[in-house]
Amino acid sequence: MTPIEAAARASWNATRGYGTVEWDGLAALPEETIGHRTAERHRAIVRATIAAIREPSENMLEGGWRGAGPEAPGSVWRNMIDRLLDEPSEPPA
Repeated sequence: MTPIEAAARASWNATRGYGTVEWDGLAALPEETIGHRTAERHRAIVRATIAAIREPSENMLEGGWRGAGPEAPGSVWRNMIDRLLDEPSEPPA
């Protein structure tokens, strides 16, 4: 599963209403159905969100290299995302 797909699945599963279809069922629907278009819309939302956070914050840059070992690129990426997730949702006043 790609990160885009994983994020779209997480987004759908976190926001779906009671009794609605789970992601696997939604994404598997034929292209002409509203369910399939909904899955595509969630993928587009995820792509737009990732594009919006493309530039790292100072906090992310500070945490990026911390603890990076032999798998530096992956470690740096995970460290930066961890720092991003630790940041407040609202900007400081």
